[in-house]
Amino acid sequence: MGGIPPLATFAEFTEYFAVFGPLEDALLPTKEEGEGAPGNCGFGFVTFRRSEDAIAVLNHPKNHTIRAKWVGLLGRRQNRAPSELDLSERQSSVLE
Repeated sequence: MGGIPPLATFAEFTEYFAVFGPLEDALLPTKEEGEGAPGNCGFGFVTFRRSEDAIAVLNHPKNHTIRAKWVGLLGRRQNRAPSELDLSERQSSVLE
């Protein structure tokens, strides 16, 4: 997902997507100290336990908001948890 509000917390991020079904994994990278304003990097990943829950999210790409800000679905990788992606793959996922 992209366009995550910078001050959105990991709990807000996961609670929003957990409404669609149980999550297997989630990642919301945060900025390191000295990288400008505090908060997350503006993108994140979720992996659902059931594929039909992920499909429900993908079937409504314009309806997702966190903290009243639209969150974009920027690509997906089937059957791979975010923790299995290396940094270069994470960056390319955001650009897809």
